[in-house]
Amino acid sequence: DVGVPSHQVISIPNPVDIDKIVALSACRPPHPWLAEGEPPVILAVGRLEEQKDYFLLLDAFAKIRSESPVRLVILGEGSLRGALEQHIASSGLASSVILPGFQPNPFGWMGACTAYAMSSRHEGFPNSLVQALACGVPVVSTDCPTGPHEILEGGKWGRLVPVGDVDAFAEALREALHVPKGRDVSAMLQNFRESKIAKDYETLLT
Repeated sequence: DVGVPSHQVISIPNPVDIDKIVALSACRPPHPWLAEGEPPVILAVGRLEEQKDYFLLLDAFAKIRSESPVRLVILGEGSLRGALEQHIASSGLASSVILPGFQPNPFGWMGACTAYAMSSRHEGFPNSLVQALACGVPVVSTDCPTGPHEILEGGKWGRLVPVGDVDAFAEALREALHVPKGRDVSAMLQNFRESKIAKDYETLLT
């Protein structure tokens, strides 16, 4: 809090190169889980740190994995890799969860997956939600501070669930796995295009 009245604060989101992301999403990674006819894949992308709360995601995934053949891929590196691998093993998920580490083109994974999940406890501006939507994927996110509520417009463009609620996250994932890919989100994405953000800054500074 810097003492500035809220009505005097203007928020301008990060610009996102939508066209580049869409092009890269067509480059499907050569992983067997992403082949045609394979079980659905839930994807998460981000640092393996407490902020992302991947333990919540794993626990929610375990609930739906017990009901149907589904897989989980978490891209990224971080200090919790060992703890997450141990949790995966102790939860009996070793055959259905992989941590491929950093990937140079996460958008190819986004374009190939069935649903995108963000389980964070807090965020600044989660670019990955915009990126996943640009790739045509249904998204599920915690309603954490800050960003997801604004990006998804209160749930209009994806499911929002309370932070730390395993059952709610699992239920939202169940639903997302049955949402058709390729929803028209062009109106929402327009808010994050570089040309739109440049105009917003120009308006602010003139």
